[in-house]
Amino acid sequence: MTVHKAISTHSKNQAKMVKTFQQMDELREEAINTMLTLAKNNEPFSLEEVNNISKKMNEYRKQVNFELPERKLVTKEMVFQFLSKEKH
Repeated sequence: MTVHKAISTHSKNQAKMVKTFQQMDELREEAINTMLTLAKNNEPFSLEEVNNISKKMNEYRKQVNFELPERKLVTKEMVFQFLSKEKH
């Protein structure tokens, strides 16, 4: 029974880690969408919020030592490339 309990606890912890990461990823996606909307409308935009969330996600994945995908930091060039591809 002890092994079963340990496996169950481990599985719950992994599920919690993944859920936390997914929540951060949702925040990152919202920030990206906001940034892209501003850029599409030729309004000033900042990479700060997206990259801060990305950094937190990458730090979190290192802390939990679990196979979670690394998130790239976004550059203005990446934004402009995306918008250019979207037009075509």
